[in-house]
Amino acid sequence: MGLVVEQMWLADTEYPKDDSRPTLGTQEWIQYLLDNSATTAEALKNIAGVRIISEDVKVHYLVSDKAGSTASVEFLKGKLMCTRARTFPFQP
Repeated sequence: MGLVVEQMWLADTEYPKDDSRPTLGTQEWIQYLLDNSATTAEALKNIAGVRIISEDVKVHYLVSDKAGSTASVEFLKGKLMCTRARTFPFQP
């Protein structure tokens, strides 16, 4: 479909605490987005339905689609933080 999900290390990552949502590992989370989303906007909506569970792997993500819509996805202090490309501190 043209959706890409990249992961990068982020030592400050702190995933949300246990709740009622289904859990996925960091790699399975990527596959979930690719299986269920065609665009960055869809991926950002689908993120709310699942929770990452990992104590050792601390990553954040860059999600981009074929139209050029891009967002970073981070988990800081147990909260999901999404930043769209138009608000990135550095613009290419």
